[in-house]
Amino acid sequence: MISVRPRFRRAKAVRHYVLALIGVLLMLVGCGMDELPDADDEPEDDSLAEYEADDLTEDELEASSPEETELDEVPELGLESSWTRSFSNENSLSYALSADGELVTVAHRRPDRTYIAHGLDAGGEDLWEYRTSERDYVSADVRVLEGDTPEVGLALYTAAEAGDLRVVNDDGEEQFAHSLEGSSGFHRSPDGDVLALLDRTAGDLLLVDGQTGDVLGEREVGEHATADFVPGTELLLLQTEEKISIVDRAAESLWSQNLDLDLRGDVEVADEGHQIALTTVDPDNVLYVFDRSADLLWKYLLPPGGNNDLCIREDNAALLVYNVGAENGVFLMDMESGEPEWSHVLQPTGDEESLRIDSAAFDGEGGLTLHLVTSHRDESQVEEKHRLVFICPDGEIEGQQVLGVNVGVDLAGDGGAVVVATGDADPETGARILDSLTYYDLNDSSTASSILQTD
Repeated sequence: MISVRPRFRRAKAVRHYVLALIGVLLMLVGCGMDELPDADDEPEDDSLAEYEADDLTEDELEASSPEETELDEVPELGLESSWTRSFSNENSLSYALSADGELVTVAHRRPDRTYIAHGLDAGGEDLWEYRTSERDYVSADVRVLEGDTPEVGLALYTAAEAGDLRVVNDDGEEQFAHSLEGSSGFHRSPDGDVLALLDRTAGDLLLVDGQTGDVLGEREVGEHATADFVPGTELLLLQTEEKISIVDRAAESLWSQNLDLDLRGDVEVADEGHQIALTTVDPDNVLYVFDRSADLLWKYLLPPGGNNDLCIREDNAALLVYNVGAENGVFLMDMESGEPEWSHVLQPTGDEESLRIDSAAFDGEGGLTLHLVTSHRDESQVEEKHRLVFICPDGEIEGQQVLGVNVGVDLAGDGGAVVVATGDADPETGARILDSLTYYDLNDSSTASSILQTD
């Protein structure tokens, strides 16, 4: 049972974080860079009070408590896969699915120690193939770089963790490459003109031209930095261990402020910047929604203990908050009223000990697909079972599809497809080598399975 919590102990730090972050985002999406707030400005106590979430009574908490559902009560749908493809492989596949599910990309190491990347269509057929000639790489990370013409980012690493990033176009041709000192994250701006590389080993942010690879700017950010492009712009929202910053395409800081980032949850921009939703975590645990004038539209107090991740429905009329509270619940919020349309807590079944929601996606009709991971620990290893749970627009749970144990999963951003990577455990080390990829078309589950073999 959710319990009433005392007035927040860190209210000023929470409000400082909320007001600074929301102010910057709203300026970026609606008001222009010349209106960025002064980094030295401290919110007045009176302004902080506006965002103070009221404590809820026991009756209010009881009324807002999510419906609990045991997973073993959810019917199995028995969906058939569209295709399965196996790859000659010396280590686990790296794979990614585009947001619309129409492009599957996979990279694997061949027995001759070279790497090969494939671009596959939704039917499992080859669109293109890219091969390396070098034999020093031991691992890879492949991602779809979304845009008008999706391209692929292929990061290849040596045993010393150094490597390089190669950008491959839709013809399988290498656009450009950049060297990396170690494990890196990479993102592309919405227009495809700028690529941001976060080299975690070097602790550097590198911004390059998305078409030519020419360096636009570089700055030191530390090994724990995160960054993503502000929707509709070439500006990065950069968060390090100590501050939040806005960075332009030359890697120059346009604005920064020291903040207590332990409070951050998630941030989403809705309705082309007309609404901004953000969550905080313990001890605050509040969902805030602001308009583009930085006026608070509504707030909602969430149960404590969760990550409070966000996903906005395509029509901007509803907002999903998931991994809410200690039991990782889901709340669908009406964007106009700020009231829950429905909420659920899905309980693990049998000997499963914990549950988390790895990702969520709305389909085009308001239905929701959740990728759930439940875990069970025995004496030798942890087993993680992956499943999809389908929820109708009215909040009724339609069914579930178990995808496998200790598998890899990537759910399309539009909820229309999912790929599952499977493989056998090495008899000597026990490590699982993922060497097969299975595709489910969630919009056409009647497709008969087929098995394709690739050398």
